[in-house]
Amino acid sequence: MSSNPRSKLLNTPLSRRNALAAGAGALGAAALGSQVSLAQDGSAQTGVDPDTWTPEYIDSIAGTLEVDTAGDVAQITPLDYAGETSLWYAG
Repeated sequence: MSSNPRSKLLNTPLSRRNALAAGAGALGAAALGSQVSLAQDGSAQTGVDPDTWTPEYIDSIAGTLEVDTAGDVAQITPLDYAGETSLWYAG
């Protein structure tokens, strides 16, 4: 009899559970492989150089926005309004 582990693997009966587990593993490996290849090729597709766009560079060019929430709400609601209001700032 052969002591080769591959021959033992090939001669093992395949149950439904093992077949589903093998299929899920194969699909997961294929999905992971495609994600890794997309991540490596992303800078060539977008034109963004990861060596230039570091967190420090982004912080250095980022600005701040001063928002007057009370003034913005006063422009869209009556001044004598008593209650709760929600403001979605999109600008």
